[in-house]
Amino acid sequence: MTTQTDTHPGGPRKINAGADLTGLEGRLVKIADGGSIPEVVVPAAVTDICPFILVREAVEDSNCDVLAIAGEKEVRIRANGTGSAGNALVLCDPAASSGVNAGKVEALGTTEGAYYSPGVALEDFVDEQLVRIRPHPRMINVGSTFSAATPAATAATNSTPYGFSQAQADAILANVRDMRAFMVAQGWKATA
Repeated sequence: MTTQTDTHPGGPRKINAGADLTGLEGRLVKIADGGSIPEVVVPAAVTDICPFILVREAVEDSNCDVLAIAGEKEVRIRANGTGSAGNALVLCDPAASSGVNAGKVEALGTTEGAYYSPGVALEDFVDEQLVRIRPHPRMINVGSTFSAATPAATAATNSTPYGFSQAQADAILANVRDMRAFMVAQGWKATA
């Protein structure tokens, strides 16, 4: 007996359009709450998880075709701007373009923040190209350059057995967290 009932195999699948998706083929879409049935819409923020690419447009409340971003299968996604093979790709900020670039990808920039990345570019690309990517869906954090603050040395006591005040211990923890975010932004895999 299988535990995977009512699931869908790979390849394009039909899903309800939660908004007018006319003319948006090749863009990333996210799952939205459509009540009793799931719907897809373009992302509203750079942090929206977008597991599908729109491969056939549709008007609102009709079926569109989407392709899951998964595993070994290379896919093509509509690009905004230019970039190079090897660039980590992230969602364009839909708010910055009044929604015009919603669902498109661009090369990872230097602006601090968290971004959804569907993968890595496998070719140089230009604006509006359907760029070929290697799927590697993940969140990417871009932070400021790491600079550790050295805590002042203090003698160990009964209340501070390691010789650090509470403020110093907090500073050490903040530095460790900053270093971890910096390493993740540089491509290191985060672990628990």
